Amino acid sequence: DERRAKAEAARAEALAAAATRARERSERRHAIASALGDAISGELTGLGMGAARVLVELAPLDEAAAGELSVNGARLTAPGIDRAEFLIAPNRGEPARALRKIASGGELSRAMLAIKRVLSGLGPAGLYVFDEVDAGVGGAVAEVIGHKLVDVAAHAQVLCITHLAQIAVHGDAHFRVSKRAEGERTYSEVRRLSDAERLEEVARMVGGIEVTRKTRAAAAEMLAGARR
Repeated sequence: DERRAKAEAARAEALAAAATRARERSERRHAIASALGDAISGELTGLGMGAARVLVELAPLDEAAAGELSVNGARLTAPGIDRAEFLIAPNRGEPARALRKIASGGELSRAMLAIKRVLSGLGPAGLYVFDEVDAGVGGAVAEVIGHKLVDVAAHAQVLCITHLAQIAVHGDAHFRVSKRAEGERTYSEVRRLSDAERLEEVARMVGGIEVTRKTRAAAAEMLAGARR
């Protein structure tokens, strides 16, 4: 009975300490949520998403079930008592809705890039994969995206699938993905390009099927600019 009483007292003390930490963490999250949303929205403007606006919505976790720990009625978990969700209003005058539900693949990829750009250097992730980050953008915006990918790559490895030369030239390594048919099977091949092969590939991305002396010169200038 004495050991049980001590254990119950220790549990109550630990729960009180955890509740205090959870409330403090929740207050800090609410304090920075607005600034985080504004910073991400600013990044999206430069990524060709116009007046898109991002909000960070915080809400208490669902009410604790029987046997679960709770603080102020919210379920207590290791990360705290909050549920965070990113909302986006793609155009001025539209209400913000869940990013995961309404964003296209390209918008989602650019939103992730904006988030990682704002939070660069934070978090445990060592690899970010961006696909369709160039969807629906022109050359000038693509160049901005390339620069922002470089910023993220200063803190984590970045794998980017792209069809635009303005983005591809910023990679430290360039891989080409191709398909070939043999008999009844189709095979995919991923191969790292040499410097000479990379020049040809960038020239093809710039000029299309027929690579000319002018497209090679443009590709060489783009690669040199990215290195600078």
